[in-house]
Amino acid sequence: MGPNDVEVAKIFKMFANEDQKILQRDIKTTLKCLGYVLKESHNVPNRNVSLEEFKQIVNDLKTSKEIYSKENIDEAFRSLDPNNSGYIKAKDLRMILLEGVEGMTNEEINDFFVIFPPNARGEVSYKVLIEKLYTNEDNE
Repeated sequence: MGPNDVEVAKIFKMFANEDQKILQRDIKTTLKCLGYVLKESHNVPNRNVSLEEFKQIVNDLKTSKEIYSKENIDEAFRSLDPNNSGYIKAKDLRMILLEGVEGMTNEEINDFFVIFPPNARGEVSYKVLIEKLYTNEDNE
């Protein structure tokens, strides 16, 4: 369930600073890129973390009830897709990510769209997004 060590290390390197640590403010964003959408009540370390510490956080999340399930995320996306096309407009997703309970910064959203770029029509396939985020969960 969840990403493997190679995937964790790859995402970690995208966000790590020159000291090979993820800044405290970037931990939740990095976890979101791995498919972990944390509930408001979930706390992350109040310090920068190394790769080993980050791996431990990810391992702890694999059994946590403090994350949203694939079904929860799919249901939320479907509510934004009245035509059931499997796509939502990137600009709409950007607004949701900015204005959400734990809104992301523009920089975090730009990083997100580098990993999950919109198509030529400016849409994001949420079905592909969900599958990428939860691929390993289905195989375990």
